[in-house]
Amino acid sequence: MNSFIHQLKQYFHIPVLIIGILVTAFWAVMLYDQTAAVRQHQLEQLGQLQMDKVQRSVNKYIHISERMAEYVVRHKGGAEGIENWALPFFSMNRSLRSVQMAPDGVVSYVYPKGVNRFYLGDLSKGPYAYQADYARRKHTPDVESLFPMHIGGTGMLFLYPVYIFDDFGGERFWGYSIVTVAKDDFIEEMNLASLEALGIHYELSWNGIGHDGDQKIFEHGYLGQETVTVKKQIQDDTWTIRLCYANNWENRGMILFAIWGGLLSSAIVSFLWQRNRKLKQISSIDALTGAFNRKGGDEEVHRYLKKEKPSHFMVMALDIDNFKFLNDVYGHDAGDQALKTLVEDIHHHFGEPLILTRNGGDEFVIMKPYAEESVLLERIRHFTVTPHRLTYQGKPIDFYTSMGCASYPSQDEDYKKLCIKADFALYNAKINGKAGWRKYDDSVLHLQERVQLGFKLSDITDNIPGSILVYRADPEARILFATDTLIHLAGCTSWEDFIQYSQGSYRNIVVPEDWKYLLEERKQMQSSVKDEKKIVFLSYRIRTKLGTLKRVIAAGHYSMNAFHGGVFYVSLFDKETLVVKRQ
Repeated sequence: MNSFIHQLKQYFHIPVLIIGILVTAFWAVMLYDQTAAVRQHQLEQLGQLQMDKVQRSVNKYIHISERMAEYVVRHKGGAEGIENWALPFFSMNRSLRSVQMAPDGVVSYVYPKGVNRFYLGDLSKGPYAYQADYARRKHTPDVESLFPMHIGGTGMLFLYPVYIFDDFGGERFWGYSIVTVAKDDFIEEMNLASLEALGIHYELSWNGIGHDGDQKIFEHGYLGQETVTVKKQIQDDTWTIRLCYANNWENRGMILFAIWGGLLSSAIVSFLWQRNRKLKQISSIDALTGAFNRKGGDEEVHRYLKKEKPSHFMVMALDIDNFKFLNDVYGHDAGDQALKTLVEDIHHHFGEPLILTRNGGDEFVIMKPYAEESVLLERIRHFTVTPHRLTYQGKPIDFYTSMGCASYPSQDEDYKKLCIKADFALYNAKINGKAGWRKYDDSVLHLQERVQLGFKLSDITDNIPGSILVYRADPEARILFATDTLIHLAGCTSWEDFIQYSQGSYRNIVVPEDWKYLLEERKQMQSSVKDEKKIVFLSYRIRTKLGTLKRVIAAGHYSMNAFHGGVFYVSLFDKETLVVKRQ
């Protein structure tokens, strides 16, 4: 009996080893299945993010073609001088190659001229005749991909049908507004290199009107068995991206064989551990924007500082001005698009290396090494005064940011303390009017000075005579800005209450009969767009939230804005409280 027990103890490691191998094999299969599901979900999210980028870029260039069409409509079918109108678009969009105007379908105006031009000629007879006719019949823009450009390479073509109104109110077809974009630059806007950094192979394709099957636009690597396909309908075209990880497990049987053989058990365990580590890294990424989340950002900064040991770097805190207003007026989907647009603009504007962290909501932190502080501060200034644009449901939406910053090592040597100081500086920028920036200064810690700064700003907005209103010259009269005095005049208690009551539209406040009169006056103001300083005085009634009517005296003028289009600037006075003294 003792001998049997001894032998059992002697060989006990064998069944333990076998059980260990079986358990390892079981959990390996479970981990593989779990990992595969997680990876598929991650690829789907990344694919959706990329499709959102494609949609923003497509809508941006369609918007430019639409703005060119508006020029023709405004000038009653004339396109002379359109190059002056088009010039700002080229400064803001380096992918843009040309704008062309084709009255009656024949290209007659091209900007710029010279080596960069690409003349489409007569669209009714060219290779895009079907697409042009479709756009004309459907009153919808059309996108063409991979057309050969005369300057070499391939491009993207955005075609917009133009209709004008005759003197009798009838609509007639004028021609086309056309925008051409270099394909390589268009692809660069997608920032597909971020997928390559994650070890992902991908293929981007397009299928448009009049084409049979997908046309491959760009690819990286080869696609394996675990490929995820994400499609998105943009305008009347279908865009597709296919993604897979470069290190797919193509053969599960080989893994199981290695485990059962026991020869590579330790290596497989190490491999699985590395895979879990990579998944942990991916979990540090904010799913919506692609930036680091708070935990992931702190860890990445710690790793970077330990490895690179930069002699100087800047910590920048920023958020979107009036982000709650954007969500309230346009919806949370538009808010999400704004966050994605902001992340793209940050990477494009500041360049690498940088570490971008989303702390939550619209709050972000940037860690950026630099060689010259003055150069980086100028970039920060330019970033805050430049509007960021997204296109949501075919409508352009502009927003601004405010930033605060603190420098290492001059202002602190601890990263967490620099984040706090940058946040103080951001607060200082906010109370000084937003759409600006501040570098940390010890004075921002003094509450009394904060109050004084805040008082100086509020003293202007709260005590200026009358009320100030800015709204778009569109059919909805979308409200862009209003002072507290107007909010209270309308019987509301807060900006949020005001927007909810008006539904974001000024026409919902004006008495309907008076709005018709106001529209006629608006048309006259718009017809004299060259005289932007002309002031018109009007008297009409508004309906308060309480249901009462108030007659107001309004002084306003119409002006063109590079991003909002036509805008009305109005000063309003309550007629009952208006006192006029004559000398």
